[in-house]
Amino acid sequence: MLPVTFGHAENFRTEQITFDAAEFDTAYNAIIGRTALAKFMAALHYAYQVLKMPGPKGTITIQGNTKLAVQCDKRSLDMVEHTPNPPATTENPKKVSKPKKTPKPDGAIKIIPLSSSNPDKTVKIGASLDDK
Repeated sequence: MLPVTFGHAENFRTEQITFDAAEFDTAYNAIIGRTALAKFMAALHYAYQVLKMPGPKGTITIQGNTKLAVQCDKRSLDMVEHTPNPPATTENPKKVSKPKKTPKPDGAIKIIPLSSSNPDKTVKIGASLDDK
């Protein structure tokens, strides 16, 4: 956990945020996830690159930088291009069969026709329920 602060000296907000360490190169210093944004009660507007959150003396506004964001994205893509690919495996992936989950009655059931004109159409209900 690390203390993360947004704002300026007159109006700021600090919360303890848990970060996961990623073992790969990235152009970003940190990626703040949904749980951190929720802790700050932050509202994010991607199109305007604005992050807003309540502060002790009013709204704290953090404005993004479009040019810096594009540079950061390009650096990340360059890092991916120059990262060696892991060796291909010769093993075929094993198929994992998932058991089919079907509902099972927890007690006795009875079969009730849906209409008297077509007795082939039926429904199963609990034996303790009324036919109507």
